[in-house]
Amino acid sequence: MDIRTFLDEFGIFVNAPGGTLKIREIILFLAVSGKLLSYINNQKPSDLLFKIEKELKDYFVRFEKKNKKKKIIHKIKQNNIFPKHWDLVNLSQIGVLIRGVSYKKSIALNNPKEGYIGLLRSNNIGFEINYDNLIYIPKDVVKKEQIILGGDILIAMSSGSKNLVGKAAQIANVTTITNFSFGAFCGVFRCMPSAYNKYISMLLLSPVYRNYISLKGRGIGINNLTKTNIENFYFGFPPLEEQKRIVTKVDELMSLCDKLESLQKKRERLCKLTRTSALDALANAQNSDELRNAWDRMQGNLHLLFDDSKCIDSFRKCLFDIVIKGYLSTYHCNDTSISKTLNSIDLKRQMLIKQKKLKKSKPISYIRKKEVPFNVPINWQWVKLDQVSKKIEYGTSQKAHKEESGIPILRMGNIINGKIDTSNLKYVNGDIKELPRLYLKKKDLIFNRTNSFELVGKMGIFEHDDDTYTLASYLIRISLFNEFVNPYYINLYFQSSICRRIQIEPNIIVQTNQANFNGTKLRNVLIPLPPIEEQERIVSRTNRILYLFDKLEKQLNKTKDIAELITKTFVSSITGTQSKEPKIMKLPKTELISILKLAKTPKKKDHAPLSTILLKHKGELSAKALWHNTGMEIDEFYQQLKNEMAKGWIVEPEKAYMKVLEEPDAS
Repeated sequence: MDIRTFLDEFGIFVNAPGGTLKIREIILFLAVSGKLLSYINNQKPSDLLFKIEKELKDYFVRFEKKNKKKKIIHKIKQNNIFPKHWDLVNLSQIGVLIRGVSYKKSIALNNPKEGYIGLLRSNNIGFEINYDNLIYIPKDVVKKEQIILGGDILIAMSSGSKNLVGKAAQIANVTTITNFSFGAFCGVFRCMPSAYNKYISMLLLSPVYRNYISLKGRGIGINNLTKTNIENFYFGFPPLEEQKRIVTKVDELMSLCDKLESLQKKRERLCKLTRTSALDALANAQNSDELRNAWDRMQGNLHLLFDDSKCIDSFRKCLFDIVIKGYLSTYHCNDTSISKTLNSIDLKRQMLIKQKKLKKSKPISYIRKKEVPFNVPINWQWVKLDQVSKKIEYGTSQKAHKEESGIPILRMGNIINGKIDTSNLKYVNGDIKELPRLYLKKKDLIFNRTNSFELVGKMGIFEHDDDTYTLASYLIRISLFNEFVNPYYINLYFQSSICRRIQIEPNIIVQTNQANFNGTKLRNVLIPLPPIEEQERIVSRTNRILYLFDKLEKQLNKTKDIAELITKTFVSSITGTQSKEPKIMKLPKTELISILKLAKTPKKKDHAPLSTILLKHKGELSAKALWHNTGMEIDEFYQQLKNEMAKGWIVEPEKAYMKVLEEPDAS
């Protein structure tokens, strides 16, 4: 792929994921390989190098350092990569690399103090240097050479991330640098006065340098660069005036890239605003005419609304809101009336109670007019979930295990986007007391009652065979009268933002880091119920539209992937480098250990199961061991632990520590 193709397909490149970043890489590569500008013969590079060599000798004398003789290479070329008038040099020929300050953590402060100096670390290296989250150490542990000067280039020499090791940024303004040094995981490259440090700083941002570093940075867990690694980086060295012209041109082009990114962000904001306005108009339409008008207006901006696969989920939620308001419904005079449906459910319920298959429940309270959230079609009716449910019951609190034996148990992580995901299962023994009562039946609804605030209230529909799965205690099973109510319609309603906004979120109770929505509140959730025939039509119609959304989402993702691949291919063809997927690092298996200790012995009449167990184990156990001994579910365990700590029976645990259980294989 050539530059002509790049210009012809510029729109694809720039709008691909990370497109502008790739363009910056190309600019830097062309700059440091001598392909960005034409050459003007002003000064021979060898003259400049001899000046720098003399300055290096003086520097070593001043700081009483050993001067390892570096051979200046003038005529060796590297397969004609660089222009013929450029010299091939390494960094040790134009400056020095200084390693950072080693210090004991006990002497470091988080705030400035007289006699202390600010310390820059790897986290301060971005595209520019930032001065956030500094620490301060005594000046007397810092050598004179380790005081930062304006124009110095700070380099991350060690990092847990291979993408960060070797990252470099220049200290910009000499007037602002008065009292800083740098930590042991960093190094500073200091150019000699005759070297143009802005060019070297630009060089250390280029893909040529990054590719070199990716081959050199290595280590177990931490990636490290040595002083020799940096000093032995070879590159093309143009005459001084040409260096200045290159830097000026790069600054010019980078400024254009900044403007391009700014325009892209402006376009993204416009797309988001248009999308939000369109969705609000659709979701807040008061009748089918308003909905049709909102859709007509939206059609003229489809290119802005569907420009990214991420926006599809917003349209899914909007679709759910529209259908549960009845805007996509049509009246059929032969549909079963809701009153008849509810009478049939009541008769069925009474029959099951007589057969002792159901327990007699409390009378369902009447829905008052002021409780109704919005108007629904004339043949619909607002009902409570309890009115159409056979059973609403919590799952088992029996302890689960990972061994694939027994009965699979669904947990809150198994509910994803309205469906049940049966990967990552745990199991309970088949002889637990809650079975067979808590065996799930096909088309049961599973509701998450305990989780973080944003996840409480999620629901999924169970579509596996009867009597093969059960569920954990922080889930609630809802068994409907399926012959009169379509469970897929009820599930669709719970996926809508309207249901969450007006029925779920106002009734969530938040305690510490957990949120809860109990079974009583779930029974009283209001549902806009159409005739059973219309429920089935709504589900069928919605599924067809969702299928189109899924198809569009796949096409948008495919387009994005193709654009990204084209961009990577072009960058590779220009720079001669291959884009590699990051290697997954094998980490050791670890366990977070927190020790719980008995503070005082509770009285016999006190409900203190955790303290009682601690008493039997000499007053001390890890939190995990204590939990295993209780047989409780994790949310129940933490609630009990909180209660017993509040009453002073258990000591507030100290900071947890990480224990390595198993080291990864060397392979």
